[in-house]
Amino acid sequence: MKRWQSALAALLTMVMMCGALMVGASAAGTNSLPYEIKVNRKMNTVTVYTQDEAGNYTVPYKAMICSTGRLGHATPLGSYSVTSVKKEWCLMFDGTYGQYSTQFFGNYLFHSICYTAPDPATMLAQEYNMLGGVASLGCVRLQTADAKWIYDNCAPGTRVTIYDSDDPGPLGKPERAVDVVPADCGWDPTDPRAENPWTQIPVEEIQLSQEELELQAGDAAALEAVCLPEDAGVKSVTWESSVPEVASVYGGRVVGLGEGTAVITAKCGKAASSCTVTVTGELLPFSDLAAGAWYYDDMRFATAKEILNGTGDGKMEPNGLVSWPAALQIIYNLAGRPKAESKIPNWYGEALAWSEDNGLLDGLTFDAEKPIGRAEMVTLLYRFAQKKNQRLTVEASLDDFVDADAVPAYAQEAARWAVEQGILKGDDSQRLNPESPLTRAQIAALLRRYIEK
Repeated sequence: MKRWQSALAALLTMVMMCGALMVGASAAGTNSLPYEIKVNRKMNTVTVYTQDEAGNYTVPYKAMICSTGRLGHATPLGSYSVTSVKKEWCLMFDGTYGQYSTQFFGNYLFHSICYTAPDPATMLAQEYNMLGGVASLGCVRLQTADAKWIYDNCAPGTRVTIYDSDDPGPLGKPERAVDVVPADCGWDPTDPRAENPWTQIPVEEIQLSQEELELQAGDAAALEAVCLPEDAGVKSVTWESSVPEVASVYGGRVVGLGEGTAVITAKCGKAASSCTVTVTGELLPFSDLAAGAWYYDDMRFATAKEILNGTGDGKMEPNGLVSWPAALQIIYNLAGRPKAESKIPNWYGEALAWSEDNGLLDGLTFDAEKPIGRAEMVTLLYRFAQKKNQRLTVEASLDDFVDADAVPAYAQEAARWAVEQGILKGDDSQRLNPESPLTRAQIAALLRRYIEK
């Protein structure tokens, strides 16, 4: 068949798939189905959720690394549903093939990395090595094992949400099974077929970094697994928990969920190794605090110290922004709420008056209607520490941060002090983001580090 004929056939297939979408969209409500899929387009991560006791999809079940649409071919944001259109091998518009394709909207599919033919030995290695970044024509590309999992387990009607966030999700962003696949390798390392050359040398032993682990409910810890022999094929480890309600696990990341004991088992082929996890305490009573999130322990500290309270309706709003009045009130509370003569009849009046009287606001612009920025909050903390006659040394440099020049002049000394004390840290890309507004989770972390330093 000529290439233009192949492309035409693919186009006709997709037209039929669009019609099938209407059938899938009218399927039974998602609450009758076991899973819900969320695709974080910005982080190129897929998280599968299952139901909690109330029937809501809040329990993180599985995470997958993916590639979404590249520039000019963005995967569409929105809420969709898996349709009945699934193909073990699907011809794409560019003449390549995808394994285990599952349609969720029009021409948009979940599928494997592309192949030059409907043959598992013809995978395009360079496309595999791009997993975790944008690469596709709009579909969601996955490792073969992950594409097959959706193909096998997600029935028509399964809800699919495409969104953007800097947070990869509660299970984090997984890594590729093999970091870099050689250019002459035509197999996906995760392909379950017996003839896959990656699996020819089996793993015989797994060594875990810990045999016992203690966690508080809501906290997380990482287990590392070493697969032996070193020259084994794909060292793809699967993890399971004997009591998921006590401790969940994905990719070696263990999250304490409830008081009790659970056994975490790592498996690869016939090899297995276990770690006993003991969880104490209870989860915080806020529905929007994800157990195992980076901020969870900081939020526990902040609520215990009454630095932060819930915002109502059982929520804590960790990603909510901190207003200037709230920031001043927090500093004022740390100072012990000394007497101050307020000229305004607002709830934050004394905090504002005390801050002005003690020079905390010199050179800063207080605006009750705006959120406080990271540099501004660090400056308040620094001046508060000076007010307490703490011995402050400022020897650190900001040169390790790529946006050091973006730190305002008034905040330079405060930022260097905060970095030196371990109070202020950069993000994964070594940025301080000094002008970014401060979230409730971030202020909880800053204050915990300040108080415990």
